[in-house]
Amino acid sequence: SAYFIKTIIIYGFLFTVFAFSNQKNEALSEGIIEENKTKSAINSILISDGNNKRSVIAVNDIFYFSANSPYVDIYHLNRKYLHSETLKSLEAQLDPTQFVRVHKSHIINIDKISSVQSRHNSDYDITLTNGTILRLSRNYVKNFKLRFSEQHQLTLK
Repeated sequence: SAYFIKTIIIYGFLFTVFAFSNQKNEALSEGIIEENKTKSAINSILISDGNNKRSVIAVNDIFYFSANSPYVDIYHLNRKYLHSETLKSLEAQLDPTQFVRVHKSHIINIDKISSVQSRHNSDYDITLTNGTILRLSRNYVKNFKLRFSEQHQLTLK
């Protein structure tokens, strides 16, 4: 019975140390992941113009991204560009405080929003400063309201 008590004490101690170190590692990895999210936001995108010409466009000047399988349309200040990445991969690279997914086919620049109007069916119409109207799908309303209120310190009804 003396060996049994020693075994319980040793294994209990090892289990406690292991559990504490696991919690500490998880907290550290979450902090690293949060830090990487803020560091990994891109400021510009490299675009191919067709004739073997590549251009760099500023992300701040983009109104929205639209899925156009197998490409993504990028609506910039003066024109539309085709880009070969997926909407999901672009969403992961973009600054989450500036860009928000509003539909399965659209990511918009929050700074370019002119107005938001309800459709009275849990969907909304978002009007951008260039006059484009995009639908805010009910699946993305909660996240949009959170991001929009953080950015503009306004609330939506």
